[in-house]
Amino acid sequence: MKQLPFCLALILLSIVTLTQAQQSEPNVIVDVTYVGKYLDKGFDTYADHSGIESGIDIDLYGSGFGLNLTHFRANTSGFENSEKLDCTAYYYNSLFKDSPFALDYQLNWIYHLFPDQPRSVANTQEIEAVFAWPKITSTSLVPTYSVCCEWPAGSNYGSNNAGGWAHVFGLEYDLALPALTVGTVDTVDTSQRLLHLSVEAVYNDGLGGPAVDHDWSHMVVGLSTEFELVNNLVFTPGFYYQSSWDDSVNTEDEFWLSLSLSRTF
Repeated sequence: MKQLPFCLALILLSIVTLTQAQQSEPNVIVDVTYVGKYLDKGFDTYADHSGIESGIDIDLYGSGFGLNLTHFRANTSGFENSEKLDCTAYYYNSLFKDSPFALDYQLNWIYHLFPDQPRSVANTQEIEAVFAWPKITSTSLVPTYSVCCEWPAGSNYGSNNAGGWAHVFGLEYDLALPALTVGTVDTVDTSQRLLHLSVEAVYNDGLGGPAVDHDWSHMVVGLSTEFELVNNLVFTPGFYYQSSWDDSVNTEDEFWLSLSLSRTF
């Protein structure tokens, strides 16, 4: 559990930084999400059962640095060993902002903690780099690419051969949805809500252990939108479909619903 105090120290340090800052306001987001199934990099972690994801994200005053703590738990018994706490430190920024080749990127370090298992059996670390090109098509179609590498959290852990890489190639598109303005008939306001469309194809390069093939593993198609409620409370429903291509990752195609509430402070 040596890394757990380190993760908590990062969170406490960020809170102290937030309370001492004078020139700007912090961006803190608390969220809770119901998922009909929990798919982790294509793997059906809860065997078709639903789960709850809850977390807090602290953006350190727009500096590009931030911290995130997210808890994953199944809604039924029998999956206690799959309960997980992710502690993430990240940095985001943009390059070439005024160019058609503008690049948004985020770098993540993640510690995956499994509280109900010995750390030498389950705990892992992960590094991830996420890239997006928001202007390259001159439309709302945005190409994305991410790469991640995961490995056992300690050098002497018994699961040293369980590490691997994954490459994710994606496209995102935001479609403006018309909505009637309250109190005005036949008035269309397209700025209030967007339908977010996404598709990702994943090449699994051994992520998940030696039994996993080095091959194209799956594709995920998603639809989601946001509804602004009150007091910075946002409701985000989403629907997702996974086409599973490699049996070493998942033998079935998957459908699931996601319902999320988030509050910004």
